[in-house]
Amino acid sequence: MYCAMFGMIAAVGLSNLQFVNLNSARNLFILGFAFFMGLSLPEYFNTHPVTLGPAWLADILNTLGKTGMAVAAFSAMILDNTIPGTPEERGLTAWHAE
Repeated sequence: MYCAMFGMIAAVGLSNLQFVNLNSARNLFILGFAFFMGLSLPEYFNTHPVTLGPAWLADILNTLGKTGMAVAAFSAMILDNTIPGTPEERGLTAWHAE
């Protein structure tokens, strides 16, 4: 049941990429970087957990850092809002493949 559920969640997430202009180097960079960070940073947090600050803050940072989906989402959100791009590239207006 878990495999089917998480498989469907991943498929729905990937199906949303149909609305993204994947011909844009900006969008490809953001997508690739977010995937890479979502796969690699949790491994780092597994071997090097955060220990500074109050225990409750370290627990929150370690939980988020070990969750690939959260790392990828934060990475993509930060990059999408800081890397300049046209309104079409940023998804603020409709994009149509020609």
